[in-house]
Amino acid sequence: MINAEELKELIEKDAIVYGVYREYDDYGHYDNIIEEQDLSEGYYIDVYEKYGITGILDDLKNTYDNLFETKSEAEFDAKYKNIQRTEYLDLPTWEEAEIDKIVKISNNKNYCWYLIKSFTDKKNNEMFEFSLSKDDDQFYLSVNNEDSSYKDLFEKSLTCENYLKACEICRKLFLGEEV
Repeated sequence: MINAEELKELIEKDAIVYGVYREYDDYGHYDNIIEEQDLSEGYYIDVYEKYGITGILDDLKNTYDNLFETKSEAEFDAKYKNIQRTEYLDLPTWEEAEIDKIVKISNNKNYCWYLIKSFTDKKNNEMFEFSLSKDDDQFYLSVNNEDSSYKDLFEKSLTCENYLKACEICRKLFLGEEV
């Protein structure tokens, strides 16, 4: 969520922000909706002049669950945060998982393993791990089950694109979709 200082800077730049909110159906299920908000519109200028930055921030918080500076952050939040089942799978962003920090710390080691998230799939109730490992100077992202067969469903080199692919596999497993 954007804080007051960041929002003030964005208003001064006449920026566009992206809000995410939940739209519920009659059964309590929801879709995450992303809306673009142009902070240079007259409405926000009037609110800013009348109530200051806290007036705009309060107004946006009343409308949106989360507010982001970029569309890609809003899309990640809408797709990979608070995935609904009977429980939630909350996958960390690249930054939240501190991937860059782990890589830096592990660069001098021949081998390392770091659990990003473990969860149970919906279809077979198997436990899965989403992890980062290093073997012979190469970093890998993996999604595999923890049972005796220990199947690797995904093992790719460490890139942001592969991180998103691994998140997608985790989401599908968690929701019981075909992988």
